[in-house]
Amino acid sequence: MRWLRSAVSRFLLYTAVALLVAVAFGALYGVKLSTSYNATVPSAEVGAAVAVIMPTSSSGVATVNVEGASQVLYLPLGTNPIQLLPEVRGLGLNITTMQVTTDLRAGVVIEVAGLQGNPIFVEQAFESVVKSASPSHGVYSVTQQVSPSSYLVVVAVPSNTSQTMAFTLSYHVTGYSRLTNDEAFALSAALVVVAVVYDLVRGSRL
Repeated sequence: MRWLRSAVSRFLLYTAVALLVAVAFGALYGVKLSTSYNATVPSAEVGAAVAVIMPTSSSGVATVNVEGASQVLYLPLGTNPIQLLPEVRGLGLNITTMQVTTDLRAGVVIEVAGLQGNPIFVEQAFESVVKSASPSHGVYSVTQQVSPSSYLVVVAVPSNTSQTMAFTLSYHVTGYSRLTNDEAFALSAALVVVAVVYDLVRGSRL
């Protein structure tokens, strides 16, 4: 008996192989379901620091954890905060440092900037939407749904007892699902078994 004589069994085998190849390629070059970024801002050099998570081609959940802060404010914005720089300067705030990372596979831009000036103006300017985070064991944590039309902006005021503010920013893509590697391997193995069994059963009837 020739191996996998029927077109159906060959199709199942080819599908199993293609699935494994697609998963391997996706793991190396495909869309990432999550990304994270760490940044520190010297407390003595700034009056506050701002962290921004801006999805560019995906939607998901953004989380910002801050250590070394005495107060953390956060708000959603529907525009790129970079476009608000003239208004920020008008409030007496100057951006002194900017750290930017772009993750094309996750579809997100993450920014962390140091500000000089009084951050209370930010709260006054956006008093209708700004919120205050509460610390847990010295760590402020903010989690919010974000999209290309709604970014997460977090403003942190340094503590008098901390030398730096440490930011941990993470972004998890939602809105679609994808097979895990284990699920793909299991499905591929099942397709191979079905292909062999189908071929054996069909061959026994001929």
